[in-house]
Amino acid sequence: MTDITPAVFNTLRSFDTPTICNVIELFEVRPRNTGYMDARIRACFPELPPMVGFAATATFRASAPPGQGGAYAGLADQLERFGELAGPPVVVFQDLDDPVVAATFGEVMCSTYRAFGAAGLITSGAGRDLEQVRAIDFPVFTTGAICSHGPDGGSGS
Repeated sequence: MTDITPAVFNTLRSFDTPTICNVIELFEVRPRNTGYMDARIRACFPELPPMVGFAATATFRASAPPGQGGAYAGLADQLERFGELAGPPVVVFQDLDDPVVAATFGEVMCSTYRAFGAAGLITSGAGRDLEQVRAIDFPVFTTGAICSHGPDGGSGS
């Protein structure tokens, strides 16, 4: 992969998502109805500027028996993987529960991600502590809000 300079990231941040999609469509590398999130996932804070980065992916399942080490047991490993990316991470969580039974993220995780350079977070699950997350100007995209942490730790990878 070619290194993407900070100038390229700054340029990308100056465009909205539909404009970026229009450009990608010009390359005809995939059907126009694939490669993006559906309407269930929405910006919690649409007033924040666009986020640009590399996906740091993980899965989450709160309906599974609690993992060892508590709610943030896998967080250190996840943060360590940020260093493998060629630029700022965007945390992308797939919530494996359907329906969602607990929050995928909250203020503690978002504050930690921000401190380690993450540009934002996207999840097919729900979030909590949204007012506290808004206060740190951390962009999050989610299917909604839920009050519960769920079982101590859930299951993440």
